[in-house]
Amino acid sequence: MIDINALEQEVMLSIQNATSTESLEAIRVDIAGKNGKLTMAMKDLANLSVDEKRQVGQALNSFRDRFTLLLTEKKAQLEHE
Repeated sequence: MIDINALEQEVMLSIQNATSTESLEAIRVDIAGKNGKLTMAMKDLANLSVDEKRQVGQALNSFRDRFTLLLTEKKAQLEHE
């Protein structure tokens, strides 16, 4: 299973350091694309017990929400520069 905290730290740093909308799109695809890390982690939920699914699923959903928000904010910032 993926280390959600490590992934989140890595992704948030990448987004903060992004200098173009193209680099943000590459980050989005790497994380949330068809074969992205978040997408694969969500698919892996099927292999967990009910209790693990609940805990890991909530953590993944929280990460996805923070990721989407930060990505949107950074994209808006870059488009206004």
